[in-house]
Amino acid sequence: MSRNIIEIKNLELETLHPQDNGKISAVKRYQQTECLFAKENDIVLILGPSGAGKSLLMDYLLGINTVDSQTLMIKKLDDPSKETRPSCEVHLAEDQKVEVFQNPYAKILGQKIGVVFQALGLIEDLTVADNLKFANDQSKQPKTGLDWQGWVNDTFEDLGLDKNLLSEMPTKLSGGQRQRVALARMLAYAPEMMIFDEPTSALDPASVSTVVEMIKDTHKKTKSKVSFIITHDYDHFLSIADRVWFLQGDRIFSNDSPVQSAEHYKNKLIEAKNAIKQSRILDTKEHIKHLAKCEDMGSDAMFSKFADMLDGLKQILFSSWFKLYLKKFIKLVLVDGLPFHLISGFFLGLVATYFSMSMQLGTVQLDGGAQTLEVSKFMIPTFFQEMLKGFGVVMFKALIPLFTCIFISARAGTALTSYLLGLS
Repeated sequence: MSRNIIEIKNLELETLHPQDNGKISAVKRYQQTECLFAKENDIVLILGPSGAGKSLLMDYLLGINTVDSQTLMIKKLDDPSKETRPSCEVHLAEDQKVEVFQNPYAKILGQKIGVVFQALGLIEDLTVADNLKFANDQSKQPKTGLDWQGWVNDTFEDLGLDKNLLSEMPTKLSGGQRQRVALARMLAYAPEMMIFDEPTSALDPASVSTVVEMIKDTHKKTKSKVSFIITHDYDHFLSIADRVWFLQGDRIFSNDSPVQSAEHYKNKLIEAKNAIKQSRILDTKEHIKHLAKCEDMGSDAMFSKFADMLDGLKQILFSSWFKLYLKKFIKLVLVDGLPFHLISGFFLGLVATYFSMSMQLGTVQLDGGAQTLEVSKFMIPTFFQEMLKGFGVVMFKALIPLFTCIFISARAGTALTSYLLGLS
């Protein structure tokens, strides 16, 4: 009999929202008094109305949300009783168990979880081939040489992709092609747990059935221990699901295996949408206690987080992908961007000159009114010189460095996030 890969017990969570009167409203997101689980090799469909907390639960598994969040409150987290203490355990190996609520995104889960986001998350500055190679390089057992080339050829044939697309940028691909490339990148990463967030939301009806089958095949080919599909499109995915986690109107997850009919979940969704959210005004003492607990948890984890950050930074700096990033950055900013900086400076100079030469500053009378002299005759040269100096200071010491820093930060943030999260 297959073992449990995920076990969630005694989970009760509230989100905190400030009110206009200064009070804090605690809205119940979900509660689970019985064990919520998924078995080995399961494809789990997560259903529920919008805003019910489906993606939030996956965020905990990914470590995006942690227990030291000031806006999320897990009830009874500090209760010493093992019977009531909430837990979320991940068992990806026989001898390894991770308690998510105690060790969010622990190193033991590194390179074992892959995500296909709703927006697919393809790195648009890399070709399709580089996107696949990036995922392969972050995997536990990266392929090299002829093994890698053979894998790419076989995967593209299975997914119905033309090998000519390998040299294309993701922005040049159609929606269906991008979806297939995202699945190919997941295969290259070969994680033990896969999460698909609304995988068919951007597809036409004719492509949905194809993607459903591709996800099923991807689950088999990666030998994934468990796959989660977050979707509203239950009609198509029920056929491949082994289990359904449904967030009901009373905020309690149900664990259905075998899965029920599409009509059954349609009625449950209608009931859930019409349900009134359970909320309460949070007591001031309870809120202060929660904030203090968050601060304590954050302080306790500060040094380990800092060490992990330094370790990740070290890996980035010595990565071949960082060298590729620098090469692209230099080309975009110093080579491709230089003409735009020069052109913008040139036109600013023209504007300054035009307004300087067109200014009418009037006249002054000399020698008791016997002579008149236009002010511009002696003011314009000085004014013109100082204005150009001012524009030069603003342009080359403020505006250009500012926009360059913004550009660097944006590109660096994309590169670092992609590397650290190991997008797949």
